[in-house]
Amino acid sequence: MSVSVAAAPPALVGRRWLVGAGVWALAWAFAGAGLVIAVVWRPFDNAIPYDIHREFFLPDVVVAVVYAPVAALVLTRSRHPLGWLLAATAIGFGVTAFGLSYALLAADHPDLPMLGTVVNLVTWAWSVGAFAMVLVMPWLLSVDSPTGWRRRAAWAGAAVTLTVCLPLAFLQIPGAPENPLAPSPDRLPALERALDVAVLPLGVAYALVGAGYLLRRSVSARPEERRCLGWVIGSLVLVTASYAAFDLGLRIGDPVLPLAAAALFAGLGMLPAALLVLITRQRLWGLDVAVSRATLWGLLTALLVGAYLALVWAFGQLLPWGERTSGLVAAAVLALAVQPLRSWMQVRVDHLVYGTDAGTLLARFGDSSRTEGLAGLVRELRDDLRLGYVEVRSGADLPPVGATAGTAGGRPTVRLPLRSHGRAVGELVVGARAGESLDPRTRTVLERVSGMVAFALDLAQANQLLSVERDRVVEVRHEERRLLRRELHDSLGPALAGIGLGLAAIEKHGQALPERDLDLLRQLRGEVNRRADDVRTMAHALLPPALDEGRLSDALAALAARFSDADFEVVVDAPGADRIDSRRQVAVYHVVGEAVLNAFRHAAATTCTVRVEVDDDDAVQIAVHDDGTGLADEATPGIGLSSMRERADEAGGSLRLDTGETGRGTLVRVSLP
Repeated sequence: MSVSVAAAPPALVGRRWLVGAGVWALAWAFAGAGLVIAVVWRPFDNAIPYDIHREFFLPDVVVAVVYAPVAALVLTRSRHPLGWLLAATAIGFGVTAFGLSYALLAADHPDLPMLGTVVNLVTWAWSVGAFAMVLVMPWLLSVDSPTGWRRRAAWAGAAVTLTVCLPLAFLQIPGAPENPLAPSPDRLPALERALDVAVLPLGVAYALVGAGYLLRRSVSARPEERRCLGWVIGSLVLVTASYAAFDLGLRIGDPVLPLAAAALFAGLGMLPAALLVLITRQRLWGLDVAVSRATLWGLLTALLVGAYLALVWAFGQLLPWGERTSGLVAAAVLALAVQPLRSWMQVRVDHLVYGTDAGTLLARFGDSSRTEGLAGLVRELRDDLRLGYVEVRSGADLPPVGATAGTAGGRPTVRLPLRSHGRAVGELVVGARAGESLDPRTRTVLERVSGMVAFALDLAQANQLLSVERDRVVEVRHEERRLLRRELHDSLGPALAGIGLGLAAIEKHGQALPERDLDLLRQLRGEVNRRADDVRTMAHALLPPALDEGRLSDALAALAARFSDADFEVVVDAPGADRIDSRRQVAVYHVVGEAVLNAFRHAAATTCTVRVEVDDDDAVQIAVHDDGTGLADEATPGIGLSSMRERADEAGGSLRLDTGETGRGTLVRVSLP
C-alpha cells in the first residue's frame, strides 16, 4: 500500500500549479505576517486580560511553513483529496500564528479592525486541518481517491471533524473581544459541556480507529511499505494522544500542558514528512533530492522544536533556573545533538525515499540468489529500488534464460549490458513506475549491482546448459534401451527361438542318434528355450511398452506382478503417475525396479511397498519400503544402489536411504524435481 501521484495531463499542469502556489503563498503570507508583527512591534510581552497561549506562536509558524510546500507539491501533481487536507492544515496554522500576533498587538493598538473575529480564529482555525489529518487522512492513503467503504469512512471522518471544530467557532474566550458568532451567554456552558463530554472523545476514538486500520494494512504490506506506514501510524498516534493530553492540560495547566503541546506539534511536524515518503515516488526534475531534503528538514524541525519546548519546561521545573537560562541550556544541548541526529535520520530518510542502497542490495542478493534464483533476485531488485519493471534477458546465441518482474506498460526503459568473466551474457532492462523516471542515484545503484545480476544470469545459463545436456543424456540412454529392447525382442529372441525349433526338429528326426546324444540335445533345447524366455523378459524390463505410451501406472503394475509370488508381495500405490512427463517416468520405473529387485534378492523381505506421488510443485516423490533385514553397517553399495543414484542424478534429483518407519527393513526415498 502506497500513495503515488500520477503525472498530470499537460492541460491541467498550469491550473494545478497556480492552485498549489496559491495555497503555499497564502499559508506563508499569514505566517509571515505574524512573524513581521512579532519582530517589528514585539507584542509578546504585552499583557492582555484573556489567555490565548502565546507560547504556541512559534510552533504554529513552523507547522504552517512545513505543511505549505507539501500541500503545494501534492496539489500541483494530483487531484488527490489529501492535498486539500494538507492545505487546510497549512493555512489554518498560518492564520492562528497571525491571530496570536494580532491579538497581542491589540494591547498597544486597541482600535485594530475585526479584533473579535481574529481572536476567535485563534481558537479554532488550526483545528480544522489538524483534526482532518487524523480523522480523514488514514482512509485516503491509496493511489486514487477512496471508493466503497473507505470513501464512506473518509466522509464519516469529515463529519466528525466538522462536529468537533464547528462548536469551537462559537465559543467566547472569557475577557476577550466579543466573538460575533458566539451564542447568548446562557448557552455557552451547555456548548462547552457538549464539547468536553461527547465531541472531543468522539474525535479521539475515531482517530484511533483510523490508526488501527492503517496498522492492519501494514501487516500485509511489503517491508519497505510497512516502514513507511510505521512513520505515519506513529505520527497519528502521537498527535491523537498528545491532543487528548493537551485538552486535559487546558484545564489543569502545568505540568501536562507544555509536554502535551510539545508532543502535539512534534507529531504534526513528523506527519507531513512521513506522508511525503508515501505520496512522492516521482523523481522528475530532480524532485528526489528536494523530497529527501524536505523530509529530513521537516523531521528535524519538528523534533527540535518539540525537544526545545520540553527541555525548557523540564529545566524550569527541575532546576532553579530562569526562563532565559533554561532556553540557553536547552539550545546548547540540542546543538550538540543535532549533527548525530541528522546523520541518523538521513540514512533512514534516504532509505524511505530512494529505497535500499547498493551495499545492502548486494548482501541481500547473496542470499536470495541461492534460494530463489534469478527470478527472486529480479523481484527483490524491483521492490527494493521501487521500480515499475525489471527484466533480465540473455544475449543472442546464448541459452534463452531470463526473468521479469512487473509490466513494461510502454514506459521509458533503461538498458544496462551485463558482463560476466569478461564476456557479454545479456542485458538488464528497468523501467520506473507509472508517471516517474529514474533518478541518477537509482542508475548508480543499478550499475553497482549489475555485476551480481550478470553473475546470476551466467549461473542460470550454465544451469540451463547442464539441464539440456542432462536431458540429452537421459534421452540417449532411453534410446539405447529402446534399441537394445528391439534387438533383444526382434533379433536375439527370435534367433534363440529358431535355434530351439531347430534342435526340436533334430530331436524329432534323430532316432538313429545314441540315447546319450539325444539327452544332450534335449538339454540344449530346454536351455535355449529358457534363454529365449529370459531375453523376452529382459526386453520388457529394459523398457516396458506401457512407458512408450505414457502409462507408468500400468508399467509399475506389471513390475509388481512379475516379482510377486507366494513368498514375496509387491504393493504399488501411484496416484497421478501417468501425469509425469516421459523423461521422469523412465527414471521412476528404473529406480523402482532396482529397489524392488534388491528387496527381492538381498533383503529376505516378504512385502515391498511402492508409493509414487506428485506434489504441488510438480516434483515426484518415490518411496520404496520393504520389511526385510535392512542395510548392514558394513555393507558396501552394489550395482543396484549405484544404478539408482545414477538415475536420480540424471533427472536432477536426490536419493536417501533410511531405516523403515517400523524400525525394520529399508526405506528408499527419491525426489525428482
